[in-house]
Amino acid sequence: MTTETRPPAPAKSGVPNPAGSRYDGMSGHPAPAITSRFMTLESWIAAVYGGAVSIATARRWCRERRITPAPQKHGRSYFVTQDARYVDRSQIRPRLVEALRAAEAA
Repeated sequence: MTTETRPPAPAKSGVPNPAGSRYDGMSGHPAPAITSRFMTLESWIAAVYGGAVSIATARRWCRERRITPAPQKHGRSYFVTQDARYVDRSQIRPRLVEALRAAEAA
């Protein structure tokens, strides 16, 4: 007789399994890999700006692509990489525009 090892059953109460479990405890599916590479937008604001920026402003930055690398939206939440940063796009001129202006001046 062979002994099969089964993964732990998902929690019935809706409370996630303890840390270190491969299952998220809510649906019985493996936890998504985004937890190790990404952080919530709220956590990023607290880490980078110390909470000085409102969540509404940060969400607007996400919609306007002012955070690079671009945040991912899952449901209602945005997730950003730990090394994400704010980029003021108005200060960046596209190279094509610079090339056209240089050609025009010549």
